[in-house]
Amino acid sequence: MFIKEACAKTGLTKKAIEYYEACGLIRPKHEENGYRIYGDAELSVLEQISALRTLDVSVSDIKVILMSSDSNKTFADCRRKLDAKIAKAELQSKWLEELASGLSLETSSEAIRSAFAAYDTIGEGLECAFPGSLGAFMSWHFGQFLGGKIETDEQKKAYQNIVRWLDDLPEMTIPDELLPLLEIPIDTSKATEALNTAMDNPEKWIRDSGKMIESYRKFLNSAEYAASPACRLKELLIEFQRQNGYEEVFLANMEIISPAYREYRRKLREANEMFLNAHPEFT
Repeated sequence: MFIKEACAKTGLTKKAIEYYEACGLIRPKHEENGYRIYGDAELSVLEQISALRTLDVSVSDIKVILMSSDSNKTFADCRRKLDAKIAKAELQSKWLEELASGLSLETSSEAIRSAFAAYDTIGEGLECAFPGSLGAFMSWHFGQFLGGKIETDEQKKAYQNIVRWLDDLPEMTIPDELLPLLEIPIDTSKATEALNTAMDNPEKWIRDSGKMIESYRKFLNSAEYAASPACRLKELLIEFQRQNGYEEVFLANMEIISPAYREYRRKLREANEMFLNAHPEFT
């Protein structure tokens, strides 16, 4: 069946189904005309996803549950996270009640921060430390990897390194003529879907994507691309990252605080190595 029928049977929106595919949770058949075909297996998974999202289980946890032969541990982890949320909500209610009853915020600020430190996930801590666009970017780009907590001294040190790096990060200077590129709305679902597919089976992806890879190589080597604003913005971003230790400091410490991100980067490096071995012209 097509996506419209899948929506009717599962109660999910088209955007939700497309997002779950981009996350690698389902793999519908793709016909030559580009249409996706959803069978009984995909419908069953979508119904399970819908139920788990109703329980507020994160997409990253859902992926583990669906791929694991023993999902009990993940369900237990989800329960512990929920218990922590409930405990945090009860503590929030207690402090707000005391403030509403006349407790001085000025004298109790430090006590409030200390009381909640144990409940914050890594992502929540970073969002609190960096309100505004930087915290929002961290949540959008790395949020799926930051649902855990600091549990070891090594993670604590890595977290402090990340906070220090972000706090000292200079503002990136972007020429006025390139600013409109940042205002273009971007749908990353297709790119995410393609990346997940490539990482899951890099050898097959390389083998099946020969024509696309060759077209992309020609485009990158074209005078048109070399003179484009997109090429210039990419070069500025790469240089900004290089000058400020993005790989050596930020990403290296991200791998320490988040085992999920470490595994993601491992798979990405392996897929990239296979790709460059097959296509050294991209090195």
